[in-house]
Amino acid sequence: MRGALDARMARHGEQFTYLLADVVMLDYEGAAELADELVDEPPLGRPLPEDRESLNAMLPAAFFDYQDQLRARATVLGQAARAKDRAQLVATFGNLAETCVACHAAYLNDELPVHAEEP
Repeated sequence: MRGALDARMARHGEQFTYLLADVVMLDYEGAAELADELVDEPPLGRPLPEDRESLNAMLPAAFFDYQDQLRARATVLGQAARAKDRAQLVATFGNLAETCVACHAAYLNDELPVHAEEP
């Protein structure tokens, strides 16, 4: 399962690196575009409760919460960038980074429970 997420996480890492540069350089247009890319990426669907066999059912349950949080925070970041609100851009970038770090920490430390193992 980890292999299926590696490409997505690598892409997010690259986007995050460019986003950091755009925020630091106050490239509002670039930051808005990258935020929109994160928001527009097709999300992985949550499995139905009875689903124990699909690939998505094998993903950690909390992964979907982090995915939703990432999209929500990227939306707010994009709004701040389009408004050219420097303070809000910095704050929302920090919130987005917090989501990334929390998900990666749980993922790398195997702290995310998997749907198939839940009662």
